[in-house]
Amino acid sequence: MAGSRTCADTVAAESAVPGVADKLRVLPYCFDEALFGHQPTPAPVRDDEPVRFLLVGHLGPRKGLHLLLQALDHLPRDRFTLTLLGEITSPPATFARYADRFTHIPHVPRREVPGIMASHHVLVFPSYFEGSAISLLEALASGLALIQSPMAGNGVTPECGLLLPEQTVEAVAEAMLVPIQDRERMNAWRLAAQKESTNYTFARYRQRIGALLDSLPPA
Repeated sequence: MAGSRTCADTVAAESAVPGVADKLRVLPYCFDEALFGHQPTPAPVRDDEPVRFLLVGHLGPRKGLHLLLQALDHLPRDRFTLTLLGEITSPPATFARYADRFTHIPHVPRREVPGIMASHHVLVFPSYFEGSAISLLEALASGLALIQSPMAGNGVTPECGLLLPEQTVEAVAEAMLVPIQDRERMNAWRLAAQKESTNYTFARYRQRIGALLDSLPPA
């Protein structure tokens, strides 16, 4: 069982088990509706407001933190803010020179995460690999546009953000410039994000489990 098609394809490509691809099934995860199911409809971001970017999770090399930080050099300083939420596991030298360019929030109680997400505009998630990051689904429910790598898993669609074509500093910077320069497009992404999140409710998760069980051959 895999949480996303990218994860399943990686297992099939890397496994030495014969015929493993035929045994794999994809079951997309859901988000916690008790916490994220009642997020406010996102208000439009004005042209004179900075775009508030966010990265959530264990903040280290696997999440592509170094790509995000280096991309900051290519962005206009007065047009955005960046918040990092979680434990930074990268070596201090990796982010020391950027320390004045972001706000770091260490671990917080789970109940505080929805409010933090709702106060931002775009989740940037250039991860090198995830089974499928649930924080992407939480961000959708919170009305955040998404910028993510294919390896991050389920989440982004053309209606609610950008899928990175490659994991380079240049690609991340180019993607982040889009909402900075085009607020109308970003505001449309944010509204579409909450609509897309309905594909990842617990009810949809139960439906997918039922469909998966029905598709399996008899024991």
